[in-house]
Amino acid sequence: MTTPSDAPSIFKGRAERALVGVGLLLESGDLAGASSRAYYAMFDAARAALGSVRPDLGGAIETHRALIGAFGENVVLSGHVDAALGRSLDQAEKLRLMADHLSDPLTLDDAR
Repeated sequence: MTTPSDAPSIFKGRAERALVGVGLLLESGDLAGASSRAYYAMFDAARAALGSVRPDLGGAIETHRALIGAFGENVVLSGHVDAALGRSLDQAEKLRLMADHLSDPLTLDDAR
């Protein structure tokens, strides 16, 4: 059974595995796939960071927007990470939504 104290390491491992997939997808030219996996790597890294700062929240967040908001409030605004990381997570979510749901093509710069 997973406990709240296990959540940061579990999500960190998921983020690291997703990053491996990002590299493979970029190499194969799948920009939408790479953008989506990059977002999920950041999403899981944010969950790990949140779980480290607020163990009561790390595994309990149920939506993407709620996680991004809690990350901003508890990790970014508290000074644990630079505000640029919070903005990057927001941007990555927008690119993931474009990649997964819209027909607009992503560029290599978007995916990177």
